[in-house]
This record gives sequence, structure tokens and C-alpha cells, in this order.
Amino acid sequence: MTYLDLSGNNFSGPLPERISEQLSYITYLDLSNNSFSGGIPASIANMTYLNALTLQHNQVTGGIPAELGNLSRLVSFSVAENSMSGPVPDSLHRFPAANFTGNPGLC
Repeated sequence: MTYLDLSGNNFSGPLPERISEQLSYITYLDLSNNSFSGGIPASIANMTYLNALTLQHNQVTGGIPAELGNLSRLVSFSVAENSMSGPVPDSLHRFPAANFTGNPGLC
């Protein structure tokens, strides 16, 4: 499997810490418009084929792991409308500011 769209399903709970082991060859991952909570697992940085990661409109907290900036194939990334905080890693500044809006503590 290389494409997974689970958007708009009212899923809740934390994102699995070992998600990269379960979806190691995924290129497109859309988990938007759910109720996922907790932080973004740094292990997502091990998903080296990932082109798109969409986590907008959830209840994700914490910061954006700096390791995500190492995803050289990533061309689409959004964490808008969550409850995240902390700085946006420099390596992710290539994405539009709108992809980070709606996070009261994200800077």
C-alpha cells in the first residue's frame, strides 16, 4: 500500500508511535478531519517515501518534530487547525503559512 486516506472518519486517540513500521512504503497519508490527539510521532521521519502528510483539523498537540524536515520527498504538509505549540522547524518553512494556521502556540 502506498496511498492511505483516512480523512473525515471521526477517528480519535493518539497517532501510533510505530506508524512508520506499519506504513513504511506509504507515499500519501491523509489523516485530516478526525479527532486524533497527542503529538506527532518523530518516527514519521522514517517514512522516507512520504510525499504528502495531512494532519489538519484534528486535536494534535505538542510541537512539530524537527526530524520531519529530513523527509526529502515531502511536497505537501499541513497541520492547520490543531492545538500545536512551539516553533515550525526551519526545514518546513517551504510550505505556505496557511498550512500551520489555527494552532494557538505554533510560531
